[in-house]
Amino acid sequence: MNELDKKVEAILFGSGKSVSSSRISNVLNEDEEKIKKSLENLASFYNNLDSSIMIEKIGTKWRMGIRADYVDVISSFIKELELPNALLETISVILYKYPITQSELVKIRSNKAYAHLDQLEELGFIKKEKKGNTYLIKATKQMKDYFDYNNEKEFKDMIKNDV
Repeated sequence: MNELDKKVEAILFGSGKSVSSSRISNVLNEDEEKIKKSLENLASFYNNLDSSIMIEKIGTKWRMGIRADYVDVISSFIKELELPNALLETISVILYKYPITQSELVKIRSNKAYAHLDQLEELGFIKKEKKGNTYLIKATKQMKDYFDYNNEKEFKDMIKNDV
């Protein structure tokens, strides 16, 4: 495996979703034909490994995923870790606007933010600190560990540089 293959592999693994060869080409500032060849090499490489992991082309995009034979092995684990989209959106607002007050969050996310904050507090993802007539929302170490980031700036950079 050459250096380009390793970079393309890292993008597929890190993105967690299907990515077009043109997007990878733009990110790596590399000729798209080289990227397509690299993707084909990686798909062949993983196929020859007889691994539970595969790289496949779906339409015009490529993705790294788990072979069907192994989906049952991880399905209960994944369900345990999944958070509803609405809750993830609230988390994103909290971290992107950090530090944020409860009243600011409710203005952005509507009254459903109250229930989300209760859930996040129950999960141990946030702490609420009284600030006047509202609360200051603070991210906990548990939230940072769950999303694998060290500080709010790093989170904001992740959003801006989304592959």
